Amino acid sequence: MGCCPLRGDAVLLVQDLSVPACDQELTATARPTPTPSSPASRTQLALRATRRGAAWCLQHPTGARSSPVEVSLPELRATGSRSMVKLSDSVVAHAQLVLLKRVWADSDRRRLILRLLFGGAAGALTLALLHETFKGMCRTPWEAVHLVARLVTVVLSTFVSFVARGCKPKFQNWTLRFDVLRAAIRECARGACGERMVIDVKHARVIRSQSAAFGTVLGWFACRQHGRRLEPVHANGLEHVWLRCAAPRTPSTKRFVVLYVHGGGFAVMSPRLYITFAATLAVSIEKELCQRLGADDPVQVDIFLGNYRKAPEHCFPTPPEDTVAAYKHLLHTEGIPPGQIILAGDSAGGGLVMSTLLRMRDSSSAHLPLAAILISPAVDLSEVETHGDSETASANCLLSPEMIAAGRLGYHTTACDPTTWADASSVHCDLRGLPPVFVQAASLDYIYQHAVRLAQKAESDGVTNWELDVHEDMPHVFSIFPSYVLPYAQVGVERVASFAAKHFAKACDASYEAGALNSRAA
Repeated sequence: MGCCPLRGDAVLLVQDLSVPACDQELTATARPTPTPSSPASRTQLALRATRRGAAWCLQHPTGARSSPVEVSLPELRATGSRSMVKLSDSVVAHAQLVLLKRVWADSDRRRLILRLLFGGAAGALTLALLHETFKGMCRTPWEAVHLVARLVTVVLSTFVSFVARGCKPKFQNWTLRFDVLRAAIRECARGACGERMVIDVKHARVIRSQSAAFGTVLGWFACRQHGRRLEPVHANGLEHVWLRCAAPRTPSTKRFVVLYVHGGGFAVMSPRLYITFAATLAVSIEKELCQRLGADDPVQVDIFLGNYRKAPEHCFPTPPEDTVAAYKHLLHTEGIPPGQIILAGDSAGGGLVMSTLLRMRDSSSAHLPLAAILISPAVDLSEVETHGDSETASANCLLSPEMIAAGRLGYHTTACDPTTWADASSVHCDLRGLPPVFVQAASLDYIYQHAVRLAQKAESDGVTNWELDVHEDMPHVFSIFPSYVLPYAQVGVERVASFAAKHFAKACDASYEAGALNSRAA
C-alpha cells in the first residue's frame, strides 16, 4: 500500500502492484482531500491508473464525468516513490522472465547458457581453491595462478630432464618422486613467496594450520602402521603431541623419551607435520635397542613433539624459552629422569635444541639430557656463505637464499649485531660441558656449513663425544621424508636411531650397575 498526492482534491492509494506489462494499469482508490471549506469525506472512488509517459492518468472505471487527473513523478512523496519503484521493478522482472522463457525454449541457446553457467562456476571455484591452497604464499588468486603455472613448468622440466638422462635420477640415491617434490618445494620457497612465509604473520599462520591438518591426516595412517597413538598435551599455553606406543606398558618395560623440536625457519610448520617421521624414528630406535639389550628386556620409546611460539610474532629469545619449558615439563610434570631423555630437532629445531642445551648447562648441569640429535641444524647467524662448495649444492636444496635471509632477520631482529646473538648462534658459543651430540648433515644442504662449523667449534673446544654424520648428494633435512618418496631417507633415520639406541642402552647398563651396587650395599 502506498500513497501520493494528486493535483486537485484527491489522494491516490495504490492497492495492487501486480501490473501486466502490456498496459501497465493498477487498481486505485481516490479520496477527496479535506480543505478548510470542505470537511474530509469518507467516500472513496474506484479509479483506474494508466501510465502516460512520466505521469499517471486516473479515471473512473465506469466512465464517470470527472476528467483524468495527472500525477507528475516529481510530486510523489517518499512512500509514493517506493510504490512506483516497486511497480517499475515488477514490470522489469516480468519482461526479463518473458525474455528468459523465450531464450530457454531454444535448445541450442539453453545448452550454451548451461555451459557458460557451469564453466564460470567451475572456473570461480577452481580459482578460489587455488587461492585457499596457496594463500600461505600468495596474496591474491592471480598470484596463486601464476605460482601454479610456475610449478607446472618446473614439474614438466623435471620430467623432461629425467627422460633426457635415460630415465635415471639426478643423483644416485634420488628418485623421480623426490626430485619432483623437491623442485616444487624449492619453487614455492623462491622469491617473494618464500619471504612471506617466514616474515608475514598472516601467511605464516596459514602455513602452520595447513601443515597441522596435512600432518594429522598422514600421521593417522603412520600411527596405524607402526602401532602408535597420539595424545595432545597442552602445556605452557601451547599444544604439544605425545606419540606413544599403543601396546600396554608392563612394570618391567623400560621407557625412553625423545623430545623432538620441529623446524620451519623459526616461523612455520607444526609438530603434527612430524608425526609420520616420529613414528618411523620411534620404531627404528626400539628395533635397535632390542638388538642391543636382547629380546628379554622390553623397551618403549615415546616421542614428545614439542611446540614453541614462532616468529615473526615471537622473536628470539621466546622460541628457546618455550623449548626449555617443554623440556622442564617432561622433567617435573611428567616425572621423566633426564637420563632417559634425548633432545632432537631439525633445521630451526636443531638450533633451538642447541640453545636449550646451553641454557640448561648454565642453569643446572644436573638436569642435562642424556644426549642430543641435530638434523641439518640452523646454528649460525653470520652472513657468510652458507651453501656448499659448488653451485650444485645450493641449486638442489629445498631452501632458497631469500627464505634463509628472511628467516634469519625474522627470528633475530638484531642479527646484524653479533653482540646480541647469544645462544641463537650457538656455533659461536662455548660448547664444553654438553652431553654427547649427533650432528647429521647433507652435502647439498644450503646451510650445510652450519653443521660443519658447529662440529669444528666443538672439536676446537676440546669436545670429544660429538659425532658428525655427512651424507653426500642429499638436500636439507632429507631424513624426514617418507621412504616411499625417498628410500635413502631410511638410511638417515637408521643412523639417528643407532645413536639414540646406543646411549639409551648405556643408560640401561648404568641403571643395572647402580641397582647392583645398591643391592650389595643392602
